[in-house]
Amino acid sequence: MDCPSHFLLQITLKTEGRPDIRFLANSYVDGQRTFFADTALPKDTPGGLMSDLRQRELIDLRVTDNKTRKGNERIYDFDVYNDLGTDKDVRPVVGGSSEYPYPRRLRTGRRLYPGDPPVYEAR
Repeated sequence: MDCPSHFLLQITLKTEGRPDIRFLANSYVDGQRTFFADTALPKDTPGGLMSDLRQRELIDLRVTDNKTRKGNERIYDFDVYNDLGTDKDVRPVVGGSSEYPYPRRLRTGRRLYPGDPPVYEAR
């Protein structure tokens, strides 16, 4: 039996005498998924299992390509300010060098100008 999955946008907890509490989920839930009320809290999850799950979650959420970003993605790609100057008014690349290590900005996908020095980022 094929049960479709559903996209769960948010979870709202309603309590008496208090404002609603909303959690953004942004996740698909399998149609055959069963939720249990007596499950363990994250703090009770074995360390080895939690470490593996955390690494997998980070891999799934990190954006490392040039696709359009979505609101639920965590961005770890940083870039240099490489478009501050023009051909006539040459300015240094800011960020990522020993002389100007900061500021950095989120990756824009802009290409370096041909005259810019190479910049490398260690992760």
